[in-house]
Amino acid sequence: MDAIYFFLTIALAVGLTMLFTWFKKNNITLKWNEWVLGILGLLLALFAIQHTYASATYEFEYTSAWIMGVIVLLLAVVPLLFAARSVRRRVDK
Repeated sequence: MDAIYFFLTIALAVGLTMLFTWFKKNNITLKWNEWVLGILGLLLALFAIQHTYASATYEFEYTSAWIMGVIVLLLAVVPLLFAARSVRRRVDK
């Protein structure tokens, strides 16, 4: 197993812990649709990172790795932005 997966897991755990601590400190709750959008965006981002790394490292297909990684990362940003916008709109009221 490569070290990138270890460090990716550590970064994900630390990032999610910090995010949930910030939510609790600012008294922000999430609705079910925001959870779904956030999880979908996170899974798409993780898929993009894993695909880019595996294609470049094991298959030596750098062009296809970067193109697919950028496309999927852009698709991952969309549900994350919708979730963030929904939370911000509800909290600002």
